[in-house]
Amino acid sequence: MTEDGYVPLDLTRIQQRDVSRESEEAAAFCAQYNRLPQNQFKARMTLLKTRLKLQGPALIESEVFFECGKNMRLGKQVYVNHNVTFLDTAPICIGDHALIGPNVIISTRHLPLKVNHKAVVEPPAGVTIENDVWIGANTVILPGVTIGRNTIVGAGSVVDTSLPANSIAVGKPCRVIGPNVG
Repeated sequence: MTEDGYVPLDLTRIQQRDVSRESEEAAAFCAQYNRLPQNQFKARMTLLKTRLKLQGPALIESEVFFECGKNMRLGKQVYVNHNVTFLDTAPICIGDHALIGPNVIISTRHLPLKVNHKAVVEPPAGVTIENDVWIGANTVILPGVTIGRNTIVGAGSVVDTSLPANSIAVGKPCRVIGPNVG
């Protein structure tokens, strides 16, 4: 601790973390995918099929990050905009015709907590995004969430609980504000 009360961050634990082989493979996959030009759709689809479970064509813009990639299932005609992060230590299932805005984070991983000075780590929990869902820019979707079909999630939302089908939801935390009748 310094004279002014500042406690420097101890980076030794961060530097010592074990990087699994799967994470290294996913990082190499992401680097390769993100280098492909946007107009090379066939090459991008071929590469996606080596790591993700695809039910049909999908358009995923660069830069994209998959923590594993092997836990991803995408339906038909899925569109993922720029700079989307998938922390997929558990399954992430995205239904047909889903649209995911830029800078979205979908996480299946819980943050470790300290309770009475003991680390408590909850196991990862999958995320399901059903058919015809729109996710607005800069949204964060947390572990264990299901977003029902034909639902719109407004930009900047933090989705910490499941959302019913045919709804419009926004906010931090994200809550339903009305029906989606479209």
